[in-house]
Amino acid sequence: MRIPKDVRGPITLTARLNYRKFSHYYTQFAYAGQPVPGQDPSRATHAFNDLEYSFARENIPANVSGEIKNAIPDLPIVTLAQATATLPVGAGTAPVWRPSVQRADRERWNDWGIGLLLQGDLKGAEYAFQQVTRAEPEYADGWLNVARALIAEGEVDAAKPYIDRALALDPSLGRIYFFKAMIEKAQGDYPAALASLERTVAQYPRDRVALNQMARILFLQREYAKALEVLDRVCQIDPEDLQMHYTAMLCHRGLGNMEKAGREEQLFRRFKADEQSQSITATRRMISPEENNERQQIHEHESVALATAAPSSRKVLADGRDVASRPTRRATQ
Repeated sequence: MRIPKDVRGPITLTARLNYRKFSHYYTQFAYAGQPVPGQDPSRATHAFNDLEYSFARENIPANVSGEIKNAIPDLPIVTLAQATATLPVGAGTAPVWRPSVQRADRERWNDWGIGLLLQGDLKGAEYAFQQVTRAEPEYADGWLNVARALIAEGEVDAAKPYIDRALALDPSLGRIYFFKAMIEKAQGDYPAALASLERTVAQYPRDRVALNQMARILFLQREYAKALEVLDRVCQIDPEDLQMHYTAMLCHRGLGNMEKAGREEQLFRRFKADEQSQSITATRRMISPEENNERQQIHEHESVALATAAPSSRKVLADGRDVASRPTRRATQ
């Protein structure tokens, strides 16, 4: 957050989470969206639609779905949650941030760590999960999640004590055995990894990730037929699973079934991500710093300067200061 150098505090921060059932543009498009006449037909192909649309009321068809027939609905915006915090700012009043590790904050730290982990900020996730273990040492998932971050970093040796601590706290959690298997796999102990994965699959028989890992280990052991049996289970859950088709292709090649391997290769190429999509968006990201920033897996949002309050709306506080001297930053999602 950018704070002006000459600001006189305190600063009030307000965050609000808004909800609307459908986006404004989607509602307009669904009710009255019609292409503006006279546009180049090449702006719409099977791969994209770059046409400009009109949302005029006369575009609304008579048989539009919904009770409102002659107008585009103005869907309400509902505030689901809102919070405000006041920070002292000025000479000698700079706040000192100290992380809260109280038991009641355990879930907040854990949720933040999960978000960082999904974003790819592994060091940040590890730090957040460490605070979870401090807030509630008997919470097994806190120790497990530290291990998850370390495993993602490739620090399997450092992750092992956290897995052991999680198992000591709650040996019934099947997900602990999955990450235990990832450590054993990285260390080359394939039989132990398979045994751990069996514990996970016993609790979560439709877990495609665990089944794919079992098949991968069996492939590494050259047990191609057994690996294909596991992959058949994945196919019954999701016939478009990318990892399943890739491993099946390798297994059929190992067995010499080149025709079946070719079919699995075709399916793999069919469902894999389009690598050319990066080049398609490259030009747009080059000319739009905001969109390029949003595209980065780990990025920050910087605040923007807000217009000052109009003179007629100024109020004076009890200490004689003008309300306009109290900057307010609002974040709306």
